[in-house]
Amino acid sequence: MYLRFLLTHSLFYAILKGHSTILDRRKIDRLTQPFPGGVLCVLCKSIDLFYFMVINIKGYDVLIDDEDYERVRKYKWHIQKSNKSNTLYIIRQEHYYKENGKRSCKIIRLHNFLMGSAKGMDTDHINGNAFDNRKCNLRICTHAENTRNQKIRNDNISGYKGVSWHKQHKKWRAQIRNNYKRIHLGYFSTPELAHKAYCEAASKYHGEFARFE
Repeated sequence: MYLRFLLTHSLFYAILKGHSTILDRRKIDRLTQPFPGGVLCVLCKSIDLFYFMVINIKGYDVLIDDEDYERVRKYKWHIQKSNKSNTLYIIRQEHYYKENGKRSCKIIRLHNFLMGSAKGMDTDHINGNAFDNRKCNLRICTHAENTRNQKIRNDNISGYKGVSWHKQHKKWRAQIRNNYKRIHLGYFSTPELAHKAYCEAASKYHGEFARFE
C-alpha cells in the first residue's frame, strides 16, 4: 500500500495501489487509514479550502466530503449497475424483518444516504458522475427532474441525446420528454440539426437540469 505524487502541468496524480486518480489543482494533505472494503483513503484539500476524501471501493475511486467520512466508513459498500442504464452506483444493503416475520433487504445508495432525501424524492449528481458524492455535486430533486439530467442512452445510434433515426420519414427525429410526456420537435436532414433543436428545447423545458449529451 503506497502513495506517490507526480506533478505535471499543475495536475497531481495520486497513484493508489497502482490505480491512478487525477486530482486537478488539489493538494493531498495526508494518507488516512485503510477504508473498509477498499484499498485506502486519501484526504484532499481543494483550492477553495473545502476538504474531501478519495476512497477506493471495489477498485473505483469515490469522492465524499471529509465531514461524511465517519458516517460512511461504518458500512460496507458495494458497486451496483443500474438496470435501466450502464450507470454504476455505490450501494449498501440493510436487512430488516417485515411484520410477517420474513427477512427482507433494502438497497441504500450512497448519494441518497448522504443527502437524507425523503421518500419519493431523488438525489441527482449534478455533473453526472455517480462516483462524485461531494455535497456540492448533489441536489435533492423529483424523479422527473432527475431523469432530465440523464446521459445519452447506450442504444442511441445517432450519437446525440434526443435524436433518433425515423425509418418511415428517412430523417433524423428530435424529441424530448417533459413531465413524463413526449414532445415531438421535428424531422431533420442531419443529426446535428436535430440535436440543435433538442438543446433549445432542453434549455426551455429542463432548465438547470438540462443535459445536452
